[in-house]
Amino acid sequence: MIDFLGIDYQKVKSEITGEEYYKYGKTKTTYHIPYFDKTKPLLLAHLPEAYIIPVEWTSVIDRLELHGVKIKRLLKDTTLTVTTWKFSNPKWQSAPYEGRHPLISFDSKEISVTRIFSPGSAIIDMDQPQAKVIAHLLEPKGNGSFLYWGFFDAVFEQKEYGESYVLEPMAAKMLEDIPGLRSEFEQKKEFDKEFAKNPNAVLNWFFSKSPYWDNRKDVYPVGKILERSVLEGLNTN
Repeated sequence: MIDFLGIDYQKVKSEITGEEYYKYGKTKTTYHIPYFDKTKPLLLAHLPEAYIIPVEWTSVIDRLELHGVKIKRLLKDTTLTVTTWKFSNPKWQSAPYEGRHPLISFDSKEISVTRIFSPGSAIIDMDQPQAKVIAHLLEPKGNGSFLYWGFFDAVFEQKEYGESYVLEPMAAKMLEDIPGLRSEFEQKKEFDKEFAKNPNAVLNWFFSKSPYWDNRKDVYPVGKILERSVLEGLNTN
């Protein structure tokens, strides 16, 4: 408990709203109040040796540099296996806030992906004073992360669709050729009545099971490099 130097106040019932509000006076008053000097995290994150951001995400890379984050760039095409996240069930705030519609909830699972990173892709070593800022911005569940603020909304968009004259025969063949798919399809229709009544949704479901589906949809483009030896072996400037 500590002494807090303040002024007197009282609760007054509003004649306008009917609710109580605080009305402050002018008399100096000392209050004896609890002081909370410890914090408890709501979420924990396994931080990597470095993050890697593909070169095309300039809006994110530029903002990291504005925060004073030290960044190195790949000098050539580099194939890396990194840890990242696959998202599902995203929900955005309906009303704008600070000129954006924040991503307020989503489900995620950690995955490992192998991809080619082009020259200019940003390498963000966590061995620097801004490490906590970097983690807060790039860990997707941070409530001030770039994902939260909508900088990665494009990964949730479906870019390609199949025409019905292509998908109808393809779906029929998939039901015949892929073990278990028919059972999965029937369960989907049984438990999702809106889906069952929507022909476009049904065909798109089959498209999502095909080899032509965009396997980067809903995948976070930022990768985590977990081994220092991998980081030190990269050709950067």
